[in-house]
Amino acid sequence: MEAKKVTSKVLSVRVSPQERDLLQIAANHEHSSVSDFVRHNALEAAAQVLMERRIIQIPAETWDEIDAYLAAPAKLKPELQSLAQQKAAWQD
Repeated sequence: MEAKKVTSKVLSVRVSPQERDLLQIAANHEHSSVSDFVRHNALEAAAQVLMERRIIQIPAETWDEIDAYLAAPAKLKPELQSLAQQKAAWQD
């Protein structure tokens, strides 16, 4: 059986010297090449953009349940109330 050839295409991006330095430093922190760093993060950003534009269809009867839940008065949670009154660690 013959192995499938993986083909790739080159994507060229122009950046300023400062942008290149920034990408290099970030890639170094990730123990990655600049090319791998840029590819990984560009693909992650593209997936996020597409997810944000995805249409979710909710059946009318389910929407009525969700709407009723959101319209109901909030329930007090003593644990959250005491937590909200505590100072954050960075405020000490």
